[in-house]
Amino acid sequence: MADPAQPAKRIPSIERKLKVLSLDCSHALDQLKAIIASNEVLSKLNLPDTLLRRSLWAKKMNAKAAETTLEGYCHYHLKLLGNANARLHIWQVHAFLLKDILRWQGSKDVDGYGIIHMRWNAYRPQEIPESYFVRCLVYLLDEVVRRAETVEDGVKVSFIVDMREWGWENFSHSFMKTLLNAIDHAIPVSVQKFVLVEPSEIFTTIVWGMITPYMTPELAGTFQITNKGSVLKLVDRANLPSSLDGEAPEYDAIAFIKEQYRREGFVYTEMDESKAMWGKMTKRKDSNASSKISSWNEPREG
Repeated sequence: MADPAQPAKRIPSIERKLKVLSLDCSHALDQLKAIIASNEVLSKLNLPDTLLRRSLWAKKMNAKAAETTLEGYCHYHLKLLGNANARLHIWQVHAFLLKDILRWQGSKDVDGYGIIHMRWNAYRPQEIPESYFVRCLVYLLDEVVRRAETVEDGVKVSFIVDMREWGWENFSHSFMKTLLNAIDHAIPVSVQKFVLVEPSEIFTTIVWGMITPYMTPELAGTFQITNKGSVLKLVDRANLPSSLDGEAPEYDAIAFIKEQYRREGFVYTEMDESKAMWGKMTKRKDSNASSKISSWNEPREG
């Protein structure tokens, strides 16, 4: 795990680097398209360049690794939505967002990477299937991409994970394997930091050894361990929640959900998450919900 106390390296000329990266991406994109043309599944899906570029940036211009990510991403969306180019909608993650286990507030860390907050200490796999966790994570990361100011050098994210009071009830091999495999192979964003805030000794001495086989060395290398005090070296206090001694505005899950319904053109319906049926995802009964499927070919919502 990396040392969070090490200062971040600064790039002397961002403009020059972006120009080189753009050329690299153009060459890698041609390589990836050639690979896809010979891929029995991907060649039939008419994948847009935006998704191809996103996969390349996530895998540092490695076309073969990007192909693997695309296969995982498309398989996930085909299985869940019946369309490899489809995007998840808010009504499909509404109940899980109310649990406040995953959140995105549009904040960034000190290096400008978008932050996804996780509360592994609040998630119990035996109560809610891991598919709901992964579905919500995919949704939020897609939302990060939709609202990104620029994706010229790829969408880069940091995870801040609250591990305080984490215990065995928060763990399952299936959950960790599903989550880490999805992040590694099926979610085309570039993970820069995976910050664990005050994990227990059980996690660092026992569980870490259990879950490292589920990760590539690249993902494992993004993990950092810190405490509430040191996390301020990674994230400004203004972008941290009060639970981590930050000063970010209090998160309002319902307000976020309502805004997403508005952005996506659906009618908001109040939901009691305590009565949620954590089983097979059911279709929404709105007249326009089953037919309205956003894809990567459509412009971002306003």
